[in-house]
Amino acid sequence: MGKWTSIFLLVLFPAAICVAGSGDDRPGSNGGAIYDSQGNYHGRLSDNPHNPDSTSNPHSRYGSPHSSESINNPHGIGSPHNVDSPNNPHGGGLRIESDQ
Repeated sequence: MGKWTSIFLLVLFPAAICVAGSGDDRPGSNGGAIYDSQGNYHGRLSDNPHNPDSTSNPHSRYGSPHSSESINNPHGIGSPHNVDSPNNPHGGGLRIESDQ
């Protein structure tokens, strides 16, 4: 690819470059892994709405307010009545493990 072709692609498709990178190369961008008291995995605390394990992805099993495995579901793991829920002030909460 020539110099002018590269410049043309950068000017014409800057959004594609941002989406392709999606910020996942930042340190700690994967977030910590979330586990309940039984050791069951409940996704990652991540701000990436495209990561299938992210609690910020409203379409994933760990970010959807309709999934029983999501902390965003007020009737599942996110219920204020669930002992592991971060929304239960009297519960034990969830364990967060860092990859670092």
